[in-house]
Amino acid sequence: MLALAPDIVSDLNCELESGLAIQHLAAPVMSRWEDRRDRTKKARTRVTPGSGNVFLDFGFPPHEATVMLLRCELAEALSKWMTREGLPQAQAAKHLGVVQSRISEIAFNKLDELSLDYLVGLSAKAGLTVAVKFAA
Repeated sequence: MLALAPDIVSDLNCELESGLAIQHLAAPVMSRWEDRRDRTKKARTRVTPGSGNVFLDFGFPPHEATVMLLRCELAEALSKWMTREGLPQAQAAKHLGVVQSRISEIAFNKLDELSLDYLVGLSAKAGLTVAVKFAA
């Protein structure tokens, strides 16, 4: 509970029980504080354009970043395939000929143990077209 001095309450011409005294006093202070916080936050925010590969932006070597990005893209395509087909993980695992825990790893982007080759193979089994495009 906030205690106000009697002269402050009488100056505002409102009763303490109504809560108006607290509201009238707090509003200007909070407004100034929020304005200052917003200006400070905006001043400190710096946006750096990305390269298109988040792993490269995080500092991974280019060859690792490329493979990591491809693995994520394949896992995302497989997850979308499962959603589009309405397949629970167990059925997707049976369809692809793998154990359900592998499908769970794909669904939750735990790709550390899954190779690019493995994900390409699963994508082919799912009927997804995988294409590699080279850029100079």
